[in-house]
Amino acid sequence: MPLVEPFGEELLEMQGWAYWSYWIGCGEIACPEATRSVIVVAHREDPAATGFPKGASWVEKLRIVVGWEPMSQPVVDWPATEAALGTSLPNDYKGIVDLFGAGGFDEYLDLLVPGVLGMDLVAWSKGDAVHAAELWQPHAVNSARHGLLRWGASEQEIDFVRQTGRPTLTTGRCSCSTTSVIGSNSTAALVSSFCACSRTCNLDIPRAT
Repeated sequence: MPLVEPFGEELLEMQGWAYWSYWIGCGEIACPEATRSVIVVAHREDPAATGFPKGASWVEKLRIVVGWEPMSQPVVDWPATEAALGTSLPNDYKGIVDLFGAGGFDEYLDLLVPGVLGMDLVAWSKGDAVHAAELWQPHAVNSARHGLLRWGASEQEIDFVRQTGRPTLTTGRCSCSTTSVIGSNSTAALVSSFCACSRTCNLDIPRAT
């Protein structure tokens, strides 16, 4: 990656962000006298300008946009996970987990992944059921028909949830300023579907194409 190439073994830490046709990095390198902070700007191909491969899936487009290089990830037993949750999961969500694994996007959206300690999708669902009365009223949690299933979270206390049992639903509903509800295409919330209002409102959430 161009952000780290100039430093070799001197590099201690580097975090990078994609911004249009640039990589922007901030990190630390080892120097004889002490560590030193560095900021790096490097060129990158802008997917918005170069376009996507014909027939690329939405997950593949997301991979290209964030500049992710695929690597081996733990295999998720999706049938067992869906049986434990009592609901099916969107293919886009499963595709993102299979491709990216555990982690977060831009240190903002942390993905809940089955079997990952502290961020286990099934464990969080069970915990939400315990606190159902104080979470998303008047909406139910996943255990109820059309209940809400949390699939992501952020340190800003924004919850990313999916309404279950409605495979063709494209309209979400936000019950407070810290909740995002999405329909059949859960991954659309990665780019556009959180609501910052302080009252109940309707969100029109387009399907990714």
